[in-house]
Amino acid sequence: MISELKKLKSFIVSAENLVGDKTTINNDWLNLQIDKYYDPEKYEPKKITFFEYIDKFIEESKDRINPDTGRKITRSTLLKYGTCRNYLKDFQKVYSKEIDFDTIDVEFYNAFVKFLSKRKKEIKLKDGTTKTEIGLATNTIGKQIAVLRNFLNSAVLEEKVDVNYQLIKKRFKSPSETTDSIYLNETELNSLYELDLTENKRLEPVRDIFLVAAWTGLRFSDLNKVKAENIEDNTLVITQTKTDNEVIIPIHPVVTSILKKWNNKLPRILSNQKMNEYLKDLGELAELNTVFKKSITIGGVKKTHSYAKKRIANNTYGKTVIRNQFI
Repeated sequence: MISELKKLKSFIVSAENLVGDKTTINNDWLNLQIDKYYDPEKYEPKKITFFEYIDKFIEESKDRINPDTGRKITRSTLLKYGTCRNYLKDFQKVYSKEIDFDTIDVEFYNAFVKFLSKRKKEIKLKDGTTKTEIGLATNTIGKQIAVLRNFLNSAVLEEKVDVNYQLIKKRFKSPSETTDSIYLNETELNSLYELDLTENKRLEPVRDIFLVAAWTGLRFSDLNKVKAENIEDNTLVITQTKTDNEVIIPIHPVVTSILKKWNNKLPRILSNQKMNEYLKDLGELAELNTVFKKSITIGGVKKTHSYAKKRIANNTYGKTVIRNQFI
């Protein structure tokens, strides 16, 4: 008993030494110290859980500054964070353990990748019907693992959570594969350019925006920067949104013609999804029927499909002009 009292006294004296203003020490303070001694767990700071941290990370990212660019995190990046969180939440419903920092190990990683490779996805088709795809594409899975690692790395730095960082660094690989992307050659681009769409107020601006993207190689997020004020000596000079790098691009005559038509700036750019929908209609009108083959691994199985080029997709931006330059 005497030994226990000595320990209590030592604890109280240590606490007293940390108090700057001794006048605040009273009976309430003493009772608090005694309670802390006998029930220390009650006063330990609550540890943040894995999903609590993800929610906190996403919320704070809305005002977070990207250290590489000095700008706020983009909306597309925030959407990626949310998508990964949703996948993890869905995975928690079927995983045998509660997902938290202390259960994130190789077993978790393998099970999560397997879950993503077999996940069912409902896709709504243009005719209103739906089809079910089994499993995410390899590159999509890789993106989710990359975001997961981002969450964990930040948790280690910001919250000092106890995770096996070396294991995550060495074993949490982001699977990837090189995929085939549709591209148009110069003849096909000219077919689009020569379409008479003066009476089609829906497709004409989309066609022109796409052609500017094709002949500049710009990402969709940078197309709104194509305007006269950014053109010097027949070259386009802009700072890319994603990388914050300045690029200098020679202006193709088609781009010059389109800008002149729209008073030296592009028409209003629609959403990426709506643009892609209209591009397929343009492909039909221009009769872009050349067949290309696209291979992609979904659910762990590599599949090759043949498509007509009239099925222009969003990954055509940039890659079209890159390949055209070497044709």
